[in-house]
Formats: sequence, C-alpha cells, structure tokens
Amino acid sequence: MRRWFVLSAFLIVFGAFWGCASESLRAYQWHNRIVLVFADSEHDPQLRQQKDNMEEDPSGLRERDLTVIAIIGQAKPRFWRGEIRHLDNRTLRNEYGVALGTGFALRLIGKDGGTKWRSSKPVPLENIYGVIDAMPMRRAGEH
Repeated sequence: MRRWFVLSAFLIVFGAFWGCASESLRAYQWHNRIVLVFADSEHDPQLRQQKDNMEEDPSGLRERDLTVIAIIGQAKPRFWRGEIRHLDNRTLRNEYGVALGTGFALRLIGKDGGTKWRSSKPVPLENIYGVIDAMPMRRAGEH
C-alpha cells in the first residue's frame, strides 16, 4: 500500500513538472532559458529596440544559457541567438497567449519550461538578467 502511495505521489509531481513546458519548446527544457519576442511587423520600433537590447551583451546571454527567438507577424520564427530548431509561429502564439494583432510582447521562459516574466514593452538586458539571476537554479551556481 505504501509503495502504491509513493508511486502515485511521484507520478503526480513528475506529471506537474512535465506539463509546465510548452510542447513546442520541450527540446530546450532543462538546457536553455528562452526569450520569446513577439511583434506584428518587422517595422515595429519596439521590436528593433529589443533586438538592439539583446545584441548588447552576447557573453551575458551565453553565460545564462539564453536562446532568443523572434516571432514576427505570421513568418517562421527567427533565432536571434541559440540553436535553430523547427518551431511553428501559430503554435507559439497560442501557447504563450500572444495573438496576431497584439503588437509587441516578450516572454522569459525558464529552464523548467515555465513562463517567468512577461512584458508588453522592450526590456533592457539588466532587467532580464535580474530575473534570471534571482532564479533558484542560477543562485545555486547552475547556469
């Protein structure tokens, strides 16, 4: 009876953790943090500002295991930094609640696959780093 209880508890906890990650980003889980940058158009000034922000400190992005993906309009997602994998624009927009027509949006996804931060404006790297550096995995010395 005790064995069944322990097994059930394990499956519930494991299932909760496994369910945290977006299906389309699961390949990154436990390896990378992800910044998703959404915009309706390539000409969005907030998109340009965020891209400039992300290009300020490549070594800091690398140190924090960050992959940066831009989802612009209906086009295929673009990788500003990180390993290129097949991702679907519509799926990412649905999974992260950013409909076409929303304008600019940013999501920071932790290594566990959960959304850690949302913004509707461009974000300086220092702010993103502040959120990441306060995460338990980062404070424990893990990238």
